[in-house]
Amino acid sequence: MYLLNCGLYDAKGVVHPTVLAMEHGLAWPRHRVVGAAWQHAHEWVRHNLQRIVDTLKDYDGALDLKMSLNLPSECFAAEEAPTVGAAGWCEDFTGLGTARHAFPKTTYRRASFQRDPKGRQHLTCVSDGDHSMWKHLREGLGHGNTGAWHIDACSSHLWRNLESMVNRDIKSAQALRKKNVVAWDREHPGGKFLDEDEYNPSFQSIFGDWVDVSMQHDVAGIANLAWTLALDEAILMGLKDGTERWNKHHKPSGGRQGVWGRATHTYESGLSCPLPRHPLATVVAGGMVLLQNKGDASSSGSLESRFNKAVKKGCGASLPMGPLCTALDRV
Repeated sequence: MYLLNCGLYDAKGVVHPTVLAMEHGLAWPRHRVVGAAWQHAHEWVRHNLQRIVDTLKDYDGALDLKMSLNLPSECFAAEEAPTVGAAGWCEDFTGLGTARHAFPKTTYRRASFQRDPKGRQHLTCVSDGDHSMWKHLREGLGHGNTGAWHIDACSSHLWRNLESMVNRDIKSAQALRKKNVVAWDREHPGGKFLDEDEYNPSFQSIFGDWVDVSMQHDVAGIANLAWTLALDEAILMGLKDGTERWNKHHKPSGGRQGVWGRATHTYESGLSCPLPRHPLATVVAGGMVLLQNKGDASSSGSLESRFNKAVKKGCGASLPMGPLCTALDRV
């Protein structure tokens, strides 16, 4: 949670949580600033982890982070002493300006988040579709973290976007079919399922089960097969043009709005890691082996909704971003 709460000072000296900083503007330099804030906050915590754990344990004996998070001894192992500066130091970002960091500048010879193909890559993100945001945020972390791997689309947003797209295409196909039902059904064997009176077609009634398998199955091959069968059914109904858009934006393993479903919650296996003979392992382009990261939530919607509810209750009303950032100081 310290990553969510590490802050950036604005021009007036008010510190803003990084989650708000990410939403404060769409220009990519802002996201690089957030990535840099995460990087420096993490380095500071890395240097002070034992002190943080001890302080919280002394403050409240019930809160033992080492035990509750199962932190291994490596997290507390002595490393080279970092260079630690003062809080409030400044960093320039091209195209945006100067950021003043709330965390002291803590610099290790070997920085955190540095990409190392020999070790497992666990850096993951759940997004509502704005993946350029995550890409530029990773640029802020530095050291080669600019790839597009491990971006999981938020299931709630993705499902609504896909449902809206499919229902719109169904309505369009129904209108075309009504011009000549016999000709349409002769060309498209599944055209009868567009009949509104008999089948009342919709995303949920026709494709919901297929997409649910794609969303919930652990095995990537089966999840992708369910998606393919859904597209095949749509093509038989006469929705070929629509399926090309669905696949482009929402294909589980490579859609533009991000990979989604339990089978795609993976991490990159390091080159030095002995590869288990595991049925859930997936080999992708270049021979990279992805192993499933079990236990991940399929959506951040519940966390987001609780945060939004608490903020709205504290402020007394929904506010635009500018007034909201000011009002949060007193919430």
